[in-house]
Amino acid sequence: MTQMDSIFKSDVCNNTSSRAFHAYCIGTQKSGTHSIAGLFQPRYNSAHEHEHYPLIQLLLANQPVNQINEQLTKRDQHLGLELESSNLLSFFVERLVSEFTEAKFILTIRDCYSWLDSCLNHQLNAQRTEEMAFWWRYRDFCFRPEQFKHAAQEQILAEHHLYTLDGYLSYWQRINQNILATIPPERLLIVRTVEIEASIDKIAQFLPIPVETLNPSRSHLYKAQKKFNLLWQIDRDFLEQKVEFYCRPLMDQYFPEVRQMNDVLGRDAKGMGK
Repeated sequence: MTQMDSIFKSDVCNNTSSRAFHAYCIGTQKSGTHSIAGLFQPRYNSAHEHEHYPLIQLLLANQPVNQINEQLTKRDQHLGLELESSNLLSFFVERLVSEFTEAKFILTIRDCYSWLDSCLNHQLNAQRTEEMAFWWRYRDFCFRPEQFKHAAQEQILAEHHLYTLDGYLSYWQRINQNILATIPPERLLIVRTVEIEASIDKIAQFLPIPVETLNPSRSHLYKAQKKFNLLWQIDRDFLEQKVEFYCRPLMDQYFPEVRQMNDVLGRDAKGMGK
């Protein structure tokens, strides 16, 4: 038995036969995957980032495709979830599409400006403790500090031990674009983060399940504890250039009303002006 054989629990119980439906919610970090999972609770067997440690291990281990498929199948049989919501699974989207041919997918997509602001706030609220070390390894995988170095215009990020705009925005583009390119349109529902609560009817029809079985009171979960307003301390022209380079095609398609940061974040850190 290899090390990877034991990443997921071996007591497979094949809980999948009684599922009302089988779906995944995927997307970037801080895009609303937690809120989507909440919509399905308590009526359905739904979870957010369940058993995330072995999933991160599998991702970082860089195993052959056949072993990844085997582990994901074993994991699904053990958990038997109807709705699994996790940004981690975005990295396995090709495998999920091919292995679970009846599964449907919900992509939560957030405009790149409010997403970046939320991501920075979340990481600043999360202390670099030993307990969090595993998550920071995952973030290094996502935001590639070995590839991207801080420019002078974004030194405030370096001072706070955060990643570069290149790292953040290339991740946003890479994850969203790959999901859109991989999942067949008939198996994919795209939900803008700001419209999660307004999309409940659409989600229910997509699966399909009775809309009254969803729980709109849990559609705004896991808000940031504290906001630090770091984006306003980055050179604005530099920020907008990075957005144009990485994000503009997807922004034009899914957020055509958003042309600059002030369109979604509004006022600066001092609340002065637009």
